[in-house]
Amino acid sequence: MTTPTPYYISRKQAHDFLAKFAKALVVSPESNPLLFQVYGFGGVGKTTLLKQVKQTRELQADFAEVSFGRTPGIETPLKLMEKIDQQIGINQH
Repeated sequence: MTTPTPYYISRKQAHDFLAKFAKALVVSPESNPLLFQVYGFGGVGKTTLLKQVKQTRELQADFAEVSFGRTPGIETPLKLMEKIDQQIGINQH
């Protein structure tokens, strides 16, 4: 497990999210994909929270990440799903 960044400051909402994420990994079998959305105003710590989740759960989960405005080619829901599939390779056999 990677050591979390020393600059991470947890808030109650972030703590709750991390707890729910950890619980979902225990409850959901490996074959069932999980989807969590992180959203909010710019500058509130979304990217930092996601880095924390990835660092603490990198051995337990695979991650795909898209960001409206920064990820090209996700103008429609179908294109968004295709982009996520490219990252995690659900349809690769």
